[in-house]
Amino acid sequence: LEDIDTDEHGSEGSEAVFPSWTTVKNMTDNYVDYVEYAGSGLAGEKPEGESYPIGTIYEGPQTRFNSRTYGQRMIVSEEAIEDLKYDKVVQAAKRNNRSLWKLADFDATLLLVRAANSAFVGGDGQPLASASHSTPGGGTYSNMLPVAMSPSKAAVVIARAQLMKLVGHDNLIDGVEPKKVVFPVEQ
Repeated sequence: LEDIDTDEHGSEGSEAVFPSWTTVKNMTDNYVDYVEYAGSGLAGEKPEGESYPIGTIYEGPQTRFNSRTYGQRMIVSEEAIEDLKYDKVVQAAKRNNRSLWKLADFDATLLLVRAANSAFVGGDGQPLASASHSTPGGGTYSNMLPVAMSPSKAAVVIARAQLMKLVGHDNLIDGVEPKKVVFPVEQ
């Protein structure tokens, strides 16, 4: 395919959408384990002459992300390429690259499609979008708007305000600055 690849999506997936809204990294193994650890919260006051209070570390649930490999190949005979009598066959083979990048786009988009689906949960037993995520040190937090809203300036303002009140692993407000807004084309 490297010799005949002229598909407009290119071998680097230049038309793929998912890299514009999610982080793309290489994996060094066939899975990644994610465990959140909670610190000790706020330090306590040390009375005069006493030793410092001891902090505690809490381990949250583990989520494992498995890598998957997809692929397909198309075989075009050397004669078909040399004779140029089967240009439609050769053109179909050029589209193989597009097929692979479109699959990567669809697969990544399932992350958003399944975000609130309780059949697809993380280590805390909650889907990605949930009002009941647990923190390692106890307690819960929500990463959803209290009322579902269509994309609008008001929705962004409300979401940003909620993100700035988001608690960290130790139930203390950390606040998160939004980086990107992703929504369906219809909205």
